[in-house]
Amino acid sequence: MDLPARRVAPFEPEGIVEAVSAERTRLVTGSWSWIALAAALGRFDAPVTVVGPRELGDAFAELSRRYAVSGMTT
Repeated sequence: MDLPARRVAPFEPEGIVEAVSAERTRLVTGSWSWIALAAALGRFDAPVTVVGPRELGDAFAELSRRYAVSGMTT
């Protein structure tokens, strides 16, 4: 993800946080479902590149579809 490891590590106590560069981090973590994992990664408010597995990429696509059709109601 496009964040320095020092900004990710305090908020990821269970995963493996690796600095790829000064501004990019590799995060290896898990969750009880692919959708939950994608949502958890979204909380970092940064661009994410999914390296694998395909199911995680599919979960990001599904969340994208869900968010695109959700609207505010008053």
